[in-house]
Amino acid sequence: MEKLISIYFDIPAWRPGTVGAYSLAFVSFVLAMALRFAIDPYLMGGVQFITFYPAVIVTTLLSGFGAGLFCAALSLAGSMYFLLQPHWSFYILVEDPGNAVLLLLFIVIILSNVILITGLRYSVERFKEHGEKEHLLMREINHRAKNMLSLVHAIARQTAARGPEDFVERFTNRVQALAANQDLLVRNEWRGVDMDDLVRAQLAHFADLVGPRIMIHGPKLRLNAAAAQAMVSQYTSLRPMPGNTERSRQRGVASILAGGPSATLSP
Repeated sequence: MEKLISIYFDIPAWRPGTVGAYSLAFVSFVLAMALRFAIDPYLMGGVQFITFYPAVIVTTLLSGFGAGLFCAALSLAGSMYFLLQPHWSFYILVEDPGNAVLLLLFIVIILSNVILITGLRYSVERFKEHGEKEHLLMREINHRAKNMLSLVHAIARQTAARGPEDFVERFTNRVQALAANQDLLVRNEWRGVDMDDLVRAQLAHFADLVGPRIMIHGPKLRLNAAAAQAMVSQYTSLRPMPGNTERSRQRGVASILAGGPSATLSP
């Protein structure tokens, strides 16, 4: 595939379906016809179409199926009219079946070339497109991984600043909250999350209490990915430990998200 890519050229002015593509087909035909007339005195029988093959091949390679087929049709018409007996006519002598056989062979070969090169061109385009998507995906993964590491580092610093006594427990709690938020963002294809879903994801360890004792209420809001991560970072600083529900009961609040839904814990 690498060798095929090395002979593939993507010239915007000659892309398939453009005026430039069909102009290239016409110019290729004219050049092939001119060259054919120039070398006519030196040619032997059976090679009347020798200059048209490269013209169609190059046109198809650069401008795709439509332009290649157009060049092939021009080459066929030009050969019949200018080269085959009788000249200046599309009529083929019945008495000379050799010309008819050569013409039929030319049609088969030239159409095969157009189809084959179009298939190769399509394969190269798909391969390059796949490579570009893969490169873009790797850049995006690298970018998000760096953001995530920066966020984890910030959480570690904030957690350590409040005292080292229960650092491991509080840090683990906040990282778990961040992981829950990541799962929510991935399920939504990084298009944002509803605040209600975000709160429920952060209260997953209290799932059996949501409804009977924990009431989630507030306006319906939707956050983008960056806002959701920032909200989780702020929320985890207020979030109680999963094993410390008594303190949550005394506070009467499982979480408070400013401007959005709140979850209150009834006694």
